[in-house]
Amino acid sequence: MTRRAQDNTNALDAFIAAKSEIDAMLERLAALSADHFETSPDEINWVS
Repeated sequence: MTRRAQDNTNALDAFIAAKSEIDAMLERLAALSADHFETSPDEINWVS
C-alpha cells in the first residue's frame, strides 16, 4: 500500500500567519517590558 503525499500548503500558511502574529505580540511585550510597561519603577509603592 502506498500513501499519497499530502498537500500541507494551507496548514503551513496558517502556521506562518499565526507565528507572525505571535512574534509581533512578543516583540511588543519585550518593548513594553524594556520601558517598564510605561511606568516609572520609582513611582511604584509596593507597601500597603
